[in-house]
Amino acid sequence: MQERKSVIVHFRHKKALKKLNAFGHISYFHNKRRYAVIYIDAEHAEKTVADIEKLRHVKKVEISPLYEADPVQFKDVK
Repeated sequence: MQERKSVIVHFRHKKALKKLNAFGHISYFHNKRRYAVIYIDAEHAEKTVADIEKLRHVKKVEISPLYEADPVQFKDVK
């Protein structure tokens, strides 16, 4: 099974979604707030993020911190 990374892409126009399909699987997008969540291969994440940033209708690209954080451990909970 391939490792995947979640990437948040902020776009200026909905036309960017057509181009994003080539880079990975679009999991969610919000038209009003103009962002999309896509999943890409972890092996090529840096190169793919750089390629997405070059697209015309894309404002900002960030790798989601959801899976980067350490899991919370509750030791003293009674």
